[in-house]
Amino acid sequence: MFGVDDEAVPLRALGILAEWAGFLAVLAFVAVLVRGPLVHWVKRRLVELAGPAIIRTMAPRDVLATLLPAIYGDRASHEDVLTGVLGGAGRDARGRDIAVSKGTTAHLRLMAVDERTCVSEFTWTHEFSGVRDNHFLILFGTVDPEIVPLVLANRTYPLFEVWHLRNEDELDDFVPMLRDSLKVGIAYRDSDGNVIEVEPAAHVGEEIALRHFDGFLRLPERIDRKDLRILQLDLYDLADPDHVVAAVERLSVRASQHTDLSRGYITWSPPHPCYLETVTFDVQHLGVDGREYDFLVLPSVMRRGGMPHYPHWMRIDDVITVEVRSWMLPGHAVTLLWRLVDDPENDRGRP
Repeated sequence: MFGVDDEAVPLRALGILAEWAGFLAVLAFVAVLVRGPLVHWVKRRLVELAGPAIIRTMAPRDVLATLLPAIYGDRASHEDVLTGVLGGAGRDARGRDIAVSKGTTAHLRLMAVDERTCVSEFTWTHEFSGVRDNHFLILFGTVDPEIVPLVLANRTYPLFEVWHLRNEDELDDFVPMLRDSLKVGIAYRDSDGNVIEVEPAAHVGEEIALRHFDGFLRLPERIDRKDLRILQLDLYDLADPDHVVAAVERLSVRASQHTDLSRGYITWSPPHPCYLETVTFDVQHLGVDGREYDFLVLPSVMRRGGMPHYPHWMRIDDVITVEVRSWMLPGHAVTLLWRLVDDPENDRGRP
């Protein structure tokens, strides 16, 4: 057995203190000689060492809220900028209430049912930098346009989608529609660091009762909660029961709904910041009874350099691929417009 000599401890401590005293004396002497440069050097080192440590303990929203007034001024609210950049509330220091996709693809397919209606099938995949400590996907549907930005800023869970519905009938059909068509797949990292992929599968989820809405979204009192539907999906249901899900690395969602052809457009917009690789529109099954359509693509993204432009109406019979390769924030979108060929009301405007 090895022990410690009680009398040796004070002597050792005194020795260490003597060494530090000598070092500090030398440092003080050097400081007298090169006082200005040394002080500046020490200040820089302290900022470099302490700055990142302090920032890491702060909520992302607090960090940005401190910087933005110096850049944007303090005349107006920065709420939209904060939400757009962070992809969520950003009140959690560990970033568990935000989501950002480093690689996203979207695929939309239009299939005519009759001359007035088509089925719109959406498939999108997000590659995350590891969403940790959150395993719920929350789907919101609302007819109130004021609720949509509130979802972006005030939701509780980072993984979500929001549908802006046109009328009460679509609101009543929202949950049944999703349960009939929804398929969800994930790639997750287990406790050993292995990435496991799960192919998209049906998931009915759990509809949230109105009295529990506050656990998912903070709404002002003036908002009528009857204008909102919430469906919760537990992504752990897709994982192996024996696995511990450390992080969600990828999320794939597929859903469909009926669309009125007279509406004339369909839009894909990101729920949170994402680097959008491509958007494809499959229109080869849109025409029925010999009907033909012209199409126009309207992109709204942060950077359009290198992306094909579709400034004129075009006749396309199969797939339209839009190579975006740009970051997008909530509010950006890629929209496909269509109109009947040879419709006398069309101002064709062909070049």
